[in-house]
Amino acid sequence: MSQTIELKGQKRELKTQTNDSLRKKGLAPAILYGAGIASLSITLNVKEFEKVFKEAGTNSLVNLMLDDDAQHPVLIHEVFRHPVTESIQHADLYQVNLKETVTTSVPLAFIGESFAVKDLSGVLVKNIHEIEIEALPTDLPHQLEVDLSKLKTFQDRILVSDILVSSGVKVLTSGDEIVALASEPMSQEEIEAMEKPAEEALGEIKTEKEVKKAEEESKKSQEAEIEK
Repeated sequence: MSQTIELKGQKRELKTQTNDSLRKKGLAPAILYGAGIASLSITLNVKEFEKVFKEAGTNSLVNLMLDDDAQHPVLIHEVFRHPVTESIQHADLYQVNLKETVTTSVPLAFIGESFAVKDLSGVLVKNIHEIEIEALPTDLPHQLEVDLSKLKTFQDRILVSDILVSSGVKVLTSGDEIVALASEPMSQEEIEAMEKPAEEALGEIKTEKEVKKAEEESKKSQEAEIEK
């Protein structure tokens, strides 16, 4: 079970303060909605929320505590930022039912070092950076680790099925999908071999004027043959 993160908020009276006036006070407007609750307008301390969002992301359970001592288990569904300053402008918090599973994407954390990359001068290729899972809100992992030390040769592959998850987590992404591999470095000869066909093809390209000239010369040659 992952550790629950706490966040404080206050109920908001829509008629008393505008969004701009809230932001000037270091507050951000937010909406709370979801299982067993009517939509509720609240405010959040921007600095505190930034810290919580950095830790929780959109896939970790957060315990929202309002000023009336009510506690709400939520996921941070979406955060809206200013296009220039990137300051938080608004947030959507989704209240979950702790007894019902939820589906979400969890980021992958790449750890360890690949022998094929370090000692064989290979190139690390990361095909995916997150996978989709299903779990109870209290079982949601903040991230899942991928051990790159398993890539010892250029033939090795790390698949989704290789990622370790707890018993309460169901992976929805296909287990056959490749997460990471070590690609063999190309030699200078291989690079030149790849470039040569492209250069030859480039040499075969003719302008419309050159094509027309070639057609006219061919036509004149055919007429000369007929006259003979």
